[in-house]
Order: sequence, then structure tokens, then C-alpha cells
Amino acid sequence: MTKLIVFGFSYDGLKKLGIHYDYEDLVDLEERGLFPKQVEPRVWIAQEVLQWLLINIDRLPPKPD
Repeated sequence: MTKLIVFGFSYDGLKKLGIHYDYEDLVDLEERGLFPKQVEPRVWIAQEVLQWLLINIDRLPPKPD
């Protein structure tokens, strides 16, 4: 029997990728179907996040000062 290994990003990992949304804003986007669903609190599947990032890279909010 083989086990599937799934990699994920934490909320801090999203920040390092340049996704500078507040957590509440990400939850709102997720509920509207505009951001991948969390698999655990504050953890997202890496492949889904990277696909989303490729599509939405030009819509990201600027990095806060």
C-alpha cells in the first residue's frame, strides 16, 4: 500500500511567497471560492496555492511596509 504525501504552505509560508493578505481576507476569499481551501487551520495544499499564484500574481496586494 502506498501513501500519498501532500505538501502544504502555512500562513507564514504564504507571506514568503508574496501573498500578503490578512488571514481574515484569505478566509473570505476561500469562502467565495477565490482561494484554495485550507486542509488544516492555516495550512493550504502547496500545489493548489502555486497554481492560484500563477493565475493571480498580478493581483497580489503590495507588501506592507
